[in-house]
Amino acid sequence: MVSKNILLFKNKNTGQLDVITISSKDLYQIPQYKYGTNILGGYVTDRDFIWKGDYGNIETTRTMVILNEILPTLKDYKLGNIKVISRLSVGRSYNIEHIYKDYLNPIFKVVRNNNKDIKIEDNIKSAQYSDPLDLLFKELHSILGDDRISHTIE
Repeated sequence: MVSKNILLFKNKNTGQLDVITISSKDLYQIPQYKYGTNILGGYVTDRDFIWKGDYGNIETTRTMVILNEILPTLKDYKLGNIKVISRLSVGRSYNIEHIYKDYLNPIFKVVRNNNKDIKIEDNIKSAQYSDPLDLLFKELHSILGDDRISHTIE
C-alpha cells in the first residue's frame, strides 16, 4: 500500500482501521472532464451526480477502491476514517461508512451500468464500521489531548 501512497493504521485495542492517503496534488483543483465537474464527469453530467470532481475526492475514491480490494485479506477490523493529505493544500477527513454509502456505492452503480463487462466485488458493503460517536470522541481527543478532554467531558 505504501507504493500507492496509502497508509493503513489499525488500533490494536479497538480494531479501528484508519486510512491516510498522501497526494502530490492540490486537493481542491478540479481537472477537465467531458460532461461536468463531478467526479464521474467522464461518464455523467453534474445533474446526474453531485460529488465534486476535485483531486481530493479523486484521491478519496481511488483509496476506497483499493481498500475495497484488500478488505478480504484483513481480519478483525472496524473501518474508521479516511484522511487525504497534501503539502499543497489543506487535507480532508471523512468517515468511511459515510463515503461508501453516499458516494462509492453510487459510483460502483454508474461504472457497472456503463461497463457491463466490469465485475466489481463490493467488499466494503459487508464491512464492520466503528461507531460514529467513538470516531467523534477519538477526533476530539486527538485535537484536545489527554489533559483537556477529561475537563471537557465532565
